[in-house]
Amino acid sequence: MASAIEDDDTVKTPNHFPPLLSKKFNITDIKQDALKWDKEWEAAIASSTATDVLKEMSRFLDDSGLTPDAMEFFHQGLRRVQNTVAKILHDLFNKGHFDTIWLLLNVTEKKRHIIEGLKGACEARTLWGQDCRALCPEVTVSNLLTQGGKGLVDFLARVLESSESSLQPAFLPNSWWEQASNLPNPWWEQTPAADVPPRRQVSQSTKLLFEVATINRNKFIGHFVLSSVFSVISDITNRSEGMKGVLHFMENTKGYVARAVAQAKTTFRDKPLVRCENCTKTPEEIGQGVRFMVCIWVVFVDSLRISVQYSLM
Repeated sequence: MASAIEDDDTVKTPNHFPPLLSKKFNITDIKQDALKWDKEWEAAIASSTATDVLKEMSRFLDDSGLTPDAMEFFHQGLRRVQNTVAKILHDLFNKGHFDTIWLLLNVTEKKRHIIEGLKGACEARTLWGQDCRALCPEVTVSNLLTQGGKGLVDFLARVLESSESSLQPAFLPNSWWEQASNLPNPWWEQTPAADVPPRRQVSQSTKLLFEVATINRNKFIGHFVLSSVFSVISDITNRSEGMKGVLHFMENTKGYVARAVAQAKTTFRDKPLVRCENCTKTPEEIGQGVRFMVCIWVVFVDSLRISVQYSLM
């Protein structure tokens, strides 16, 4: 679902620049296969540096239009998003049981809500559309699902702290992205002239370009938070199939017990033990002289069976 907040950026800026990174990395259309789209973006982000991303995304951005009034306009747009995010997250963390409900959900449901958040952020009004995801290495399904979903809870807490900050502007810190702030100027002199519009030959302000990209990075994050949270709230309100089991447990369990169970889930392994085709076989079926070098479970079970047999002799 698209983010519920509306921006009026279209008054002075285009909806989106042409797709650059999504085209460069041949990213699958999210409407065709959301999970494949997510994996391809994660791989693209992992293979890129902040410098490369900013260089690519700035190719069609003319810094002559980045006047003080324009920058103030961008900042006001971000602040509107952050104010909405701060209000919603503050209410969720202080008046509800969002974090407990989230942790109790199964991983399939968690992944679905995160994907909905990414879809909403990609559809929101930012300068680069879905390409803005390349500015947000921390916003990935795998990161947010760590520790049984606690990764998302911790991320929302950091976003809330940033959104409630009195600093202007309030940017969510990220050491990977901040490496792009020290780019040499201009970088596009190293780019073949045929690939660069004529206007790119003018001098560029690295500081302004980085700031505009950072504003859009934080807007993308804000819209992701709103869309993912609204997706969860919608399921709670409508008691969806994937949510009603959790709600039944919450309604029939003391609060401290539900919280304890939710916290216990954060200690589980993020990935199950890998088992091979021999896991369910008996020693006779496995045969003699077989050496196991991959599946620890087989080694453990086989040795346990031998120990039990020995003790019964």
